Amino acid sequence: MGKILNDMQAFKDSLELTKPRITLLALLTAAAGYVLAPGPFENAPFFWTLLGVALLVAGAGTLNMYLEREVDRLMERTSTRPLPQGRLSPDWSLGLGSLLIGLSLPMLYFGARPSAALGGLLSLMIYVLIYTPLKRKSSLSLWVGAIPGAAPPLIGWIAAAGRVGLA
Repeated sequence: MGKILNDMQAFKDSLELTKPRITLLALLTAAAGYVLAPGPFENAPFFWTLLGVALLVAGAGTLNMYLEREVDRLMERTSTRPLPQGRLSPDWSLGLGSLLIGLSLPMLYFGARPSAALGGLLSLMIYVLIYTPLKRKSSLSLWVGAIPGAAPPLIGWIAAAGRVGLA
């Protein structure tokens, strides 16, 4: 019974790494972008777009928690997260984030459109490589963070329409 409880806690902690509320919001806005885009609605690309965006955002959130694990120990609001508490290993979170991202990009590329995958990759790079380290150093991080924050509906739109634009 103890192993099952430990496994359940590890699952819950792993899920927390993916920032499920943010992932859900990204999923909803990607769906809105897809549905509002001009052109015919196609079920399969819609499915792959949503799954790809969900995994991409979950992976990015996981990598963000991996990169911030030392700082998270120092802040009351974040000190109870799985990595600062030692409930999950940094290697696990790095592997999980990498796996989620590694699954998401081919889904977007082959299931939706290559341009949707490119948008996802650029958004990921801005979020993980620029926004995450910058947010402790400058208020400019708010402007930088707006780019990946706005990416899910744009990715949905691009996946449906093939380009950015109204016509």
